[in-house]
Amino acid sequence: MTPGCYLNESFLITCNTSVSPHRPQLVNGNLEVTSITLEGQVEILHYVAKDCYNRNGTTADRNFPQLRTAMFTISNDRNKFIAVGCDTKAQIWAEREHNNNTYFTGCMAYCEKTDALHLNDSCSGVGCCQVSIPSGLKNLNMSVSSYYNHTRVWDFNPCSYAFVVDESKFSFSDKSFGELAHKEFLPMALDWAIGNEPCNVSEHKPDYACKQSSICYNPENRSGYLCKCKDGYNGNPYHPDGCEDIDECKDSSLHNCISERNCFNTPGSYKCFCTKGFYGDGEKDRKGCMRNQANVIKISIVIGLCVLVVIVGSSWLFFINKKRKLLNMKKKFFKQNGGLLLQQELHEQRVSTETVKIFTQKRLRMQPKTMMRAKLLEREGSAPFTKVS
Repeated sequence: MTPGCYLNESFLITCNTSVSPHRPQLVNGNLEVTSITLEGQVEILHYVAKDCYNRNGTTADRNFPQLRTAMFTISNDRNKFIAVGCDTKAQIWAEREHNNNTYFTGCMAYCEKTDALHLNDSCSGVGCCQVSIPSGLKNLNMSVSSYYNHTRVWDFNPCSYAFVVDESKFSFSDKSFGELAHKEFLPMALDWAIGNEPCNVSEHKPDYACKQSSICYNPENRSGYLCKCKDGYNGNPYHPDGCEDIDECKDSSLHNCISERNCFNTPGSYKCFCTKGFYGDGEKDRKGCMRNQANVIKISIVIGLCVLVVIVGSSWLFFINKKRKLLNMKKKFFKQNGGLLLQQELHEQRVSTETVKIFTQKRLRMQPKTMMRAKLLEREGSAPFTKVS
């Protein structure tokens, strides 16, 4: 809506601040814009043609709207030309794009009693008629008239109505006469495109509108070209920054991997893979991921060794603890049953025994020396002692 943002004046959206709430309007005119799609359509509110009469057959109100939009054409796949009334003849004429020939068509609706109007959702000539319109219509004109100035049906239908409308937004019923009396606008879908030349010509021009990660295509029912994001991208293909990559891995409906952690996002696409210890393609409807058997065996051996170590260690700790408890119990019973006194007596007895044993060993060591000395003295003729009488 600001200068430098819209492509050219034909695509300018202005804001009518004189009404509340404010209304976006097309081409500096009075056509309110209700929606825009990047697929080449814009929805506006367009006038309803009216032809109303007094009871005596004089004209009470009349409205024959026109539509002038150079860069837009009437959407033929969404709109119908519809006339409502019991004394109604409606016409539409417009220019056809490419050849500028005038297109003209219309229909007639008639009925005499309100009982004939109980045909909900049926617009087949009784109180309502409709015709399809061809593609490429522009510079639209509508008119509606009466055969008998509604004098025969004035009590329940004083007016005729005609309009081009998005057929999904209008359904005829016996209440339509009253509802249309208070309707000034109805939604109409317009088609838009960039320029008047196809992609193969436009893509070489400096004002080419398709930006990064987008492609150009030619619409079927109008001249010019449109842009759309490449597969795997979204956003506005006409924006200076172009389309943005979609991270398919974050949306399970956009990828075929068995899980998000098995998905790797790539520009415009994604790849499935298997994590360490698994093999396969990682896709849901194909091989998926299976455990690597060699790794399974290794893991099993490691787990088995760990379990064995735990069992052996636990058993060893159990026996040590049990032995420690048994020793503590023996000490307790030893103390309770006079073991300390007995131990002291045995100690003293062992000391005495060892003392005697030491002296005995000394005597035995000395005895051979004494006997040897006596023999030497005997040989020498002397005795070791002198006997005195």
